[in-house]
Amino acid sequence: ALIRDDQPVILSFEQVEITFNVDERRIFASGFSNGSDFVLTRMAPEMNDVFAAFSTAGVGPYPQGGGDESAAVGINTSIYSIFGTQDAKVAEGTGYTLPFPFTGEEILNDPLFADTFQRATAMLNLENAYTLESEAPFTRFTFAESTADAGNEYIFMMILDMGHVYPNGENNRADADAADLFWEFFMRHPRP
Repeated sequence: ALIRDDQPVILSFEQVEITFNVDERRIFASGFSNGSDFVLTRMAPEMNDVFAAFSTAGVGPYPQGGGDESAAVGINTSIYSIFGTQDAKVAEGTGYTLPFPFTGEEILNDPLFADTFQRATAMLNLENAYTLESEAPFTRFTFAESTADAGNEYIFMMILDMGHVYPNGENNRADADAADLFWEFFMRHPRP
């Protein structure tokens, strides 16, 4: 939406393309909390032909509502998700007792996150092989071996003691700024 004369003006995607210089290869979607859930469960599976890559923060492990066998599989896009060990809102939604696991080994051995990684890699045509960066106060998994030679990746970052917030560089122990992390990620992942 644009603001004109203090009123929002809603433009269709076609109007945006006509009005602005849009690089169709570099259109991305990001969400926080319920917006992240929407990105993971609707936008990535259904609009990956429009959006080049996706990012999320403050959302439960993908996909929400475990046992959903209708989850999309075989999408050649990239996703970056940031999560906090003290996210009470997500714990409430999943029935999980805080804190969420933090170390790489704890995360991999936790059924909730093991299932998250299995579903995310299946959805994104990625091998279940990863690189791990674990340097308190964050643990980051990167899955980047595409089974379809698509050059895509899935990044999952767990931040120690972070609650239900959008990481802005000042509200978490890792000093993580999601806008900067996601921007760098997006620049690596334009659509072919």
